[in-house]
Amino acid sequence: MQEYILVSQTEMKVEIYRPSEVGCWFRESLGKEDCLKLKSVGLTFTMANIYEEVLTGE
Repeated sequence: MQEYILVSQTEMKVEIYRPSEVGCWFRESLGKEDCLKLKSVGLTFTMANIYEEVLTGE
């Protein structure tokens, strides 16, 4: 596993976990002004993209 992502249901917050070379997992917390960069698949999302339907109710 290269990345593990948790997306909050109650606030614009994403936590991404990535392993180091020695096997320890590091956590990165993202807020509403950040971008989620998924290195394993080469994709980038803004937080607004992730929460678009939640915020607009569509």
